[in-house]
Amino acid sequence: MGASTSREGPLLLKFSEGGENARIKYAVSSVQDRRKNKKDDFAAVPDLDDLTSFFGVYDGHEGTEVALLCVTQLHTELRNHPDYQQDLANAMRMSFFRMDELLEQSDEWKELLLHDTCGPVQCLCLRACNSAYHWPCAQPPPPPTYRHKSQEAQHV
Repeated sequence: MGASTSREGPLLLKFSEGGENARIKYAVSSVQDRRKNKKDDFAAVPDLDDLTSFFGVYDGHEGTEVALLCVTQLHTELRNHPDYQQDLANAMRMSFFRMDELLEQSDEWKELLLHDTCGPVQCLCLRACNSAYHWPCAQPPPPPTYRHKSQEAQHV
């Protein structure tokens, strides 16, 4: 659904990677089906720091721009946030706000977003020491704007 079915079967362009460190083994895979371009993306950062692994799945909806920004920036913003060591939930929430700020500061990103070409984060997972954190972000997508979460939001 949503993709053109005019082709004979799926393209099945597949990308897979995996790895491990002393704490975790992981594998990720992405398949481009019938669409002309792959819209979604992921980040796998097994060594965010000495104790933490970061995994994110980003849904590009009708474009890849925000997904690509999150792949390259969100985990770095999280790791560099002042609350990262003491209050991971707040650091995560504020890192999402920081992504909004980065988008607001860029005329190029604003133009892309105002034309409804980008979508939300689908889920994030972190593993720190023996604790696992999961942020399911499967709420309905927000209206197409470049500012999609208020500063007063209490959840991610």
